[in-house]
Amino acid sequence: MQVWRLLVGFNARQLWQLLLVLFQNPLCILPTVIATQKTIGICDRLYKEAHHADGVANAFRHVLWNVLIGRYVYRWVGDAQKALDWAKVITDLHEELSPNVALEKAMDLHNNAVGRCFFKEVSEVSEEAMIAFLEEKTKQAVAIKEVRELSMVSHTMAYIVS
Repeated sequence: MQVWRLLVGFNARQLWQLLLVLFQNPLCILPTVIATQKTIGICDRLYKEAHHADGVANAFRHVLWNVLIGRYVYRWVGDAQKALDWAKVITDLHEELSPNVALEKAMDLHNNAVGRCFFKEVSEVSEEAMIAFLEEKTKQAVAIKEVRELSMVSHTMAYIVS
């Protein structure tokens, strides 16, 4: 399991940081785990291994992850803004703890934010409709080569080209 591999790679400070966030929001843990597993399953089905690279499939995965965290946490806490705030906290922390270069990290943070924006548009639709919506948005994704380019594509998915 990918989550387990990530956890065993953490040093003590990183693990402590994660545990503090999780223990401050215990109602959000289970829906976040479910959203994460669901995200990986959907992306594996749609994109195979491609979502582990830095292309459009990766952008889709980050957007989907934030949407699903928002949806599942909202069901538990009943407050959309709290669900989105949690999605930001947990996905920002993931990027902080992950070993990415600056451009990859910036792209991931950007796509996470785009996902939280899209949450408002798909929070009430079926999962199939949500995925179709995100696949359409993926077709509009913008290729970037530098971090500064992200400021020009605020509500659009971005992916890295070499």
